[in-house]
Amino acid sequence: MKRNGTKRAQKGKPLIHSKPQSLMMQSKRECRSWSRPDPYPPVQSDTFSTSATTSLVLIEQIGKFLAHVRDSKPYAAQLMDAAQRGNTPEVERLILSQVQQVKVEPAFTPDAIRITFKRSRNDLQCCKVDVLLQWNP
Repeated sequence: MKRNGTKRAQKGKPLIHSKPQSLMMQSKRECRSWSRPDPYPPVQSDTFSTSATTSLVLIEQIGKFLAHVRDSKPYAAQLMDAAQRGNTPEVERLILSQVQQVKVEPAFTPDAIRITFKRSRNDLQCCKVDVLLQWNP
């Protein structure tokens, strides 16, 4: 028998656990291994789920922005022109005119623009999506 309470598997035979069944059963919200000490607390997915919900809202806003870039040639030209000239305040203004409750951090080169979209929820800076749009191959 090994130190952790399991028996060694013999050739062709399954591994047999000698710990009581009650130790192996865990609640549905908590996942732990009983065969080794775990330095991490039990998993609580509430914050993770909240981040996913907030990220979905963020992605919807990004979708609206991207659709406007695709559908409005004058808007796309204004955004490109401001970015190529290095006019960060104008780039931010143009992007924010298409999204709500989102923070943006644009960065650009002569070939592309990278926009980091951020959204907070309950003072938790949980969600960030980077979008790279190129205009020169």
